[in-house]
This record gives sequence, structure tokens and C-alpha cells, in this order.
Amino acid sequence: HPRNQQHRQLATQPIRGCPRKHKTIVGTAWYTPCHNWRVIHPIDATHATSSIDTIKSITPTTIKMSSGQLEADEAVCEWIRQVDGACRDGNLTEVQDLVESYADGAVIPSNTANERGETAFHHACSHGTKEIVKYLVESDRIDVDVNLQNKKGHTPFHHASWLGRKAIVEYLMESDRIDADVNIKDDDGQTALHLACEHNNAETAKYLLESGRVSITMEGNGGSTLIYHACQSRRPDVLEYLVQSSHINVDAYINKQDKEG
Repeated sequence: HPRNQQHRQLATQPIRGCPRKHKTIVGTAWYTPCHNWRVIHPIDATHATSSIDTIKSITPTTIKMSSGQLEADEAVCEWIRQVDGACRDGNLTEVQDLVESYADGAVIPSNTANERGETAFHHACSHGTKEIVKYLVESDRIDVDVNLQNKKGHTPFHHASWLGRKAIVEYLMESDRIDADVNIKDDDGQTALHLACEHNNAETAKYLLESGRVSITMEGNGGSTLIYHACQSRRPDVLEYLVQSSHINVDAYINKQDKEG
């Protein structure tokens, strides 16, 4: 990694379709989701040149059940990274190829996850397009669970809301193929609406509030309210909307203290 010289770089290659000088480091045994570098945990030397062959070698027996959730397998983690890269490129065809080539035709369980508990659907909702998300929902080759939480308690719906993917949020809420629980809390007690407010995703926050399906009174573990989260943002868009909105009584929350006062 460029900021940590003790991680030895074995090979680098440009990420396809990236307008900036992003790179992939193969063989550092450390993954980071930062914007400038993608670090891939090594499985074997074939991953840099023949990832599809590696993905085809994944079989249901490589995945182990542990407490009702799938244990992260290195080959599965690599497959999910490949899906994430295709989602970031907006490449629906590549996502389809990766899903179709998985385990020689086996249906991919909804809780097939990486070391952080994130599934392909988490990544699609974070960085993909509505078309990619729709394909995964409708495909008979993969099961998806919009309410599955990662190790921090985030669902795919949390990710879409927090990153301001309004078209995806709308699809997840309106699709009759899935049943999104829009009020699930993460490990910090935050809902998708809290995250949209804190990250100043005004259009997404507005859509969630006006849907009538989200709770406006839920608080984070520390007693934080929607107004509190909106004030955490460096920009005022969401706060201005909340102050002017008829959906929330700002006066009831503006002076409310969290558990730390």
C-alpha cells in the first residue's frame, strides 16, 4: 500500500475503465475501500490473469456455514471484489458474466459474503446502477437479501441511502420482488434515514421522509436524532430541508440533548 511500505507490492495493473490513475495491488493481504487504491488479498497467482477460471472453480463445498452465516472464503472474497469492480464501472455485462460463471451453475446463496460480511448485493447497491441492482434481484442464479446486515449492521439499503443512490433506493422500496425494512438499525443505532441525513444526501432523505414508511422518531444508540445527524454534515442542504419540512417538528428536536449532553 502506498501509505504503508511494510505491505510488499507483488504486481500492479490499472483498473479497467477508470479515468484516474487508480491501481490494483495484488498480493498485499490487505483490502481498503479507499478511492485511490484497491488492494486484493491473494488466493493464488492465477487471480491476476485468470480470475474467471478461479471463480468457476468455486463450489458450494468451499463455503462453510457458521452461526447461520457464511464464513468468508478467499475465493468467494475475490469473486465479490470482481463484482464490486464491475459495479463501479457500471458494467452490467461483466456482472452478468461473473454471476453466470460462479460455481458452474450453482445458485449463489444470499449470505455469500466477504470478510466484512458484505455481499455482492451490498456492493451493487453501493456502487452499481439501478440496472445492475434490478438484474441481481430478478436473476434466478443468485438470491439477494436487501435486509442482510454486514458486520457493522449495514444492509444494502443502508448503503444505497448513505451514498445517495436515490434511483436504487426508490427501486428497493417500490419493487414487489423484495421487502425492504427501511427502519433497520446498524450497530450504532442508525437507520438509513439517519445516514442519508448525516451524509447530506438531500434528495434521498427527502424521498425517504415523503414515502411515509420511515420512522422520524428513532434515535441512534447515543440518543442522536435526525436533526443531530443533519447537523453533522458539512453542508446545510438536508438541515435546511428538515427545518422547512412539514414532516418533522424541528422545535421538538433542536434542543434535545443526546446521552452525552
